[in-house]
Amino acid sequence: MSERFSFMNTYPHTLDDKGRLALPGKFRDELQKSERPDEVVAFPSEDGYLTLYPHEHWQKVEAGIRGIEDTEERDLALDYYMANTERLTLDKNGRLLISPRHRDMTGLGREVDVVGLAFKIKVRPRQPLDESGPQKPQAPSPATVKKIFL
Repeated sequence: MSERFSFMNTYPHTLDDKGRLALPGKFRDELQKSERPDEVVAFPSEDGYLTLYPHEHWQKVEAGIRGIEDTEERDLALDYYMANTERLTLDKNGRLLISPRHRDMTGLGREVDVVGLAFKIKVRPRQPLDESGPQKPQAPSPATVKKIFL
């Protein structure tokens, strides 16, 4: 993990007609800490969201994949991660063009949530509000909380 970045909070956003996403200003400010502040690496999860990694964090992910012994398992990891990954460049207005392929793979429509997860950003379909208000996030286990806060 990279301690360099601190992406946090959830921002509702809208993709434009071309599939461009304007990153929240606070996230663009955090990306200024990157060696490549105008670039992120996008990876679609099978859980229906797109993960955006700053350059430095993706380098660590890629090094982990390369570090796997040269076996069929590494070939599977390479095929899964590298074949579905794209480098995205922020335009001068702080927008990313999310490809139709990534939008299809993740089910991203026009309405999205952009979620800061410390060292990476998650873009997911907008979470609907139910009658009781916003959905509460699932908390980690007490053991994990203890490791984080104590």
